Formats: sequence, structure tokens, C-alpha cells
Amino acid sequence: MSVATINADMAAARAALLSGDYATALSYALAAQALIAAMPHMVQRDRDELQYDQRGVDQFVRQVRRQQAASAGLQATKLVRRNPVYAAEGES
Repeated sequence: MSVATINADMAAARAALLSGDYATALSYALAAQALIAAMPHMVQRDRDELQYDQRGVDQFVRQVRRQQAASAGLQATKLVRRNPVYAAEGES
């Protein structure tokens, strides 16, 4: 486990988020989140190398999930246009 891996995962997560690929963004962010959670506290305090902290990654994950849910909500409300069926003359 390395600081470089965490930084690379979060850079990939940000790039995926910007392109609208929420599933990939979430996958990379969760990988970074797991690595940060497993790091010894002494290494976490070395902020010169680690560009993200646990709180920042947690907030990123929450934001991606909100955007993913909002995106899914828009897709779920898709309108379907159907051709109208008219009654034959004399039918009501």
C-alpha cells in the first residue's frame, strides 16, 4: 500500500467524475478510501506526500453517490411517447 497508489486512485476518480462516469469514480474513490483507512496514523500525518485525507475521500464518495442517484433519477423519469389510439367512428 502506498501513498502514490492513493493519489493515483483519487486522480482517476476525479477524472471519471468529470466525464460523468459515476460508477468508475466511485470504484476508484472506494479503493482509495480503503487504503487510507488501513494506513497507520503515523503515515496519515505525513501530509507532504498524501494529497487526500480520510474526510476528503469520504466527502468525495458521498458526492459521487448523490450525483449518481440524481443521474439515475433523471433516467427513471424518461418519457415515452406512444401513438394515440382513436375510437372508430360510432364508438365512444
